[in-house]
Amino acid sequence: QSDEFALQDHLFVQARSDRKRAYVGEQVTVDFDLFYRFQLHNVGFKEIPTFAGFWIKELFVAQQLEAHREVIDGVTFNVAPLRRVALFPTSAGKRVIESMAVSCEIPARRSSRGGLLDDFFASDPFFGRTQSAVLQSDKLEIEVLPLPEAGRPTEFAGAVGHFNLTARAQPTNVKAGDPVTLRVEIEGQGNMAAVNMPNIEGAAGVKVYEPKMEEQQQIANGIYGGRRVFEFILIPETGGMLEIPPVRFAYFDPSEEKYLLLQSAPIFIHSEGVVEDGGESYGLSRKDIEAVGRDIR
Repeated sequence: QSDEFALQDHLFVQARSDRKRAYVGEQVTVDFDLFYRFQLHNVGFKEIPTFAGFWIKELFVAQQLEAHREVIDGVTFNVAPLRRVALFPTSAGKRVIESMAVSCEIPARRSSRGGLLDDFFASDPFFGRTQSAVLQSDKLEIEVLPLPEAGRPTEFAGAVGHFNLTARAQPTNVKAGDPVTLRVEIEGQGNMAAVNMPNIEGAAGVKVYEPKMEEQQQIANGIYGGRRVFEFILIPETGGMLEIPPVRFAYFDPSEEKYLLLQSAPIFIHSEGVVEDGGESYGLSRKDIEAVGRDIR
């Protein structure tokens, strides 16, 4: 038991989270680090938490030990990051992050009596013998708060974080029946999977086709985010100045603890002429619409 006690003093895995309380959908960053004071061999993941109750984004997984130094209670440790994950709670309540288990081989010496030395650092050099060890981090508990009902916009669809919205249509002067590309871009920090397609309300006389979506993911300073771009094809079916209502996107800002509603400016399209029944713009397939969109771009 004294050997086990000495081992725990000099070799352990620690789990640390950047917050103990979070809203549903808010990022919780968890780091798993290996602390050690002697040479290790064959370090590997033995058991990974399932992270039940969270949407998961891996931020870092170690391929080899790259340690820095930390001093704890006057004792210097090598500290090697093992894993960093961004966790997004999917429902309110108490959530437990289970232990991570790591296996490794550590130096072992035998005393003149044939037993393992109590002190791993009694003398040098080690004789090349090793023994296996399995290390487990402590469990972490996170309190997940529900998103407030008060002030929730009808446009809110679950996005939590910090976001920006832009919307632009090209071209804005066309003949009736010719396509216009409306590009809606939502960019920011947060779970991009919760950024849903905005509802585009077509003006009278404008046909709106389902959009094509493109996504770019980004990790900056340990915060997950990115950009989603939705490209709609609009077909004016009548002449005149046609107004597309502002594009709206709502999200919950956990730092301000309130909902924010982003809104673009109204979009105006000047259309000339009118599309007669049987005109070429009717009956376009999605493939045709995408080809027209590529030509416009």
